[in-house]
Order: sequence, then C-alpha cells, then structure tokens
Amino acid sequence: TEAEEKDGDPAAARLTDVQTGELCAWLETEALPDRLAAAKVTHRLSMHPAIVVGHESGAMRRMMLLVNQRTGGEGTSGKLPKQTLEVNPSHPIVVGLHALRERDEDLAVLCAQQLLDNAIIEAGLMDEGGRDMLPRLNEILMRLTAKKDSDI
Repeated sequence: TEAEEKDGDPAAARLTDVQTGELCAWLETEALPDRLAAAKVTHRLSMHPAIVVGHESGAMRRMMLLVNQRTGGEGTSGKLPKQTLEVNPSHPIVVGLHALRERDEDLAVLCAQQLLDNAIIEAGLMDEGGRDMLPRLNEILMRLTAKKDSDI
C-alpha cells in the first residue's frame, strides 16, 4: 500500500492503482463471479468501503416483486442481477481485503461476499432481511476469534 501517512497515521494507507486493479479483477473473476458484473475504483467515497451503482431503486425493485407475486410469478424474478461494485482504495477494509487475499483466500472470499452484501443493503436492495448472510457472518467471526496454538 502507498504510505500516505500524515503525521504517522497508518489509517491513511491506500492501495496503489495497480493493487486496486488486481483487487477488482480478483473480485470479478474469483471471489464474486456469479454476483458481479464489474468491480471498479472510486475516489468519491470517504466513509464507505464500497457502493453498488447503476441499479434500480430499492422501492422500484420491491414494487416489481409485488407485481410479480400478484401476476402468478411471471415477469421479473426475485434474484438480484449482477451488480457493479465501486471500491474505495483508501478505506481500511479494502486495504485489508487486498492483504488478506495473500494470507487466507478463503476468508478473503467470505469478506468480499460480505462487503458486497453490505453495499447492497446500503443501496436498499436486500430483499429477505439478510438472513442468508448469518451463516457467513458466523463463519467470519469464528475464524477471526479462533485461538491458534501460536496465539496462546
């Protein structure tokens, strides 16, 4: 990561353009190929690690699902189409995800899935209240809190 550390602040670290490109390619082709149409970099975010863009509004999506249910299931399905994810190369979660890919790719994939779901929730596109995320969240928590012999 670029050490853009102001006054010794390690939180100011960010990914280089090359690292961000690698991360976006990994997200598209390895981590989330069934859920992402594209992953891109954005510099307009400051507080969020990622955002989904170019989607229909959450209210429109819910209306279409309601119409679909009332017409006997014809028309749009309840499944979200592939999303375009924009990532913030300055956010600590994105910087950490890039590094985690090298140490523990399985955990990095779980975190990438959660990053996308968080962005989907923020966009108002989550349909089922997020219950399908719970097993993944529990797996992440178990893996992060597990004691290793070297940690004791």
